[in-house]
Amino acid sequence: MNIFIDEAGTFTIPSDREWSISCVGALVIPEQETEEVLLGFKNLKEKWGIKNGEIKGSKLNELEIASVISFLSQFDVIFEVTAIDMKMQTQKGLTTHRILQTDKFTVNITNQHKQTLIQSLREVQNQLRKMSNQLYVQAVCNSEILHNLIQKTTLYFAQRKPKELAEFNWVIDAKQERITTYEELWKKILPLMLQSKSFRKTFIQLEEADYSYFAKYCGEMPESPDHLKKALGNISPFEYIKIGEICKNLRFQQSHENLGLQIADILTTAIRRAMNGNLQIKGWGKIGHLMVRSERNYQTIHLINLSGNKQPIYKSKKPPYWEVIHMAERTCKSILTAN
Repeated sequence: MNIFIDEAGTFTIPSDREWSISCVGALVIPEQETEEVLLGFKNLKEKWGIKNGEIKGSKLNELEIASVISFLSQFDVIFEVTAIDMKMQTQKGLTTHRILQTDKFTVNITNQHKQTLIQSLREVQNQLRKMSNQLYVQAVCNSEILHNLIQKTTLYFAQRKPKELAEFNWVIDAKQERITTYEELWKKILPLMLQSKSFRKTFIQLEEADYSYFAKYCGEMPESPDHLKKALGNISPFEYIKIGEICKNLRFQQSHENLGLQIADILTTAIRRAMNGNLQIKGWGKIGHLMVRSERNYQTIHLINLSGNKQPIYKSKKPPYWEVIHMAERTCKSILTAN
């Protein structure tokens, strides 16, 4: 499968708004449908009068966005979103969350563990301690969406298109001015964050589904490794997912060079505009048709809060993103087949 990931928003705390959504979006296209999807999108662009250039989601109107959603609904694609209302965050809350999560990386490590492991974890710790809260929020959103994607895509395609689980091809929208930081984030920090999360929140598999093409990503040890026994207990056998292998086919590319990233940009920008109240429902109303219901009854659009604040009292009305979340819940695809 091919996975295209983009971000929308500043991931900074606003001073003049009652709500401010930033989000990470990912579009999953089955390998066997990718060529047809990209060609169809290219034809759609030509109808808008754009042959070779890039169109940004922020420039499209409701009818144009709705036409993209309608076109994609013909295929077995998945659109996944992790969002955060930055108005609900505080610098103190974000810093506390970052430090607490950073400390957890080595809480169970002793001098008896391999020095290479200790050194790797401490390097990540140092990077997280130095990281700005803005980049940390982006890292958490990306980690969350990666975890949710692996869970949803394995459950979904194991029942429908098992061969799609053979390869995970990740294409990340490259922001030229901070490509080095992004490479470091994705290639060093996120895999460790994701692997740690996978130990605490194990992936669900269906007994009757076909995971034969995914088997190479599954590992098993006689018991929990030493550095995890304190946190997880002595589990026997210890089964795990090889996150590094799943994420190995990862590349950065600028969106003007990649049609898949352009579609991801349109969808991610559209969902942010909708959640901030800047896009009418006729534009985004059917975007839930591209989403898959969560396996654990979580929100289809994953809204996170890193500051632990209580729900604020709004001066005028509730944030528009609740309507978007509820609409997505009502219109999304089932993760299970009818059979």
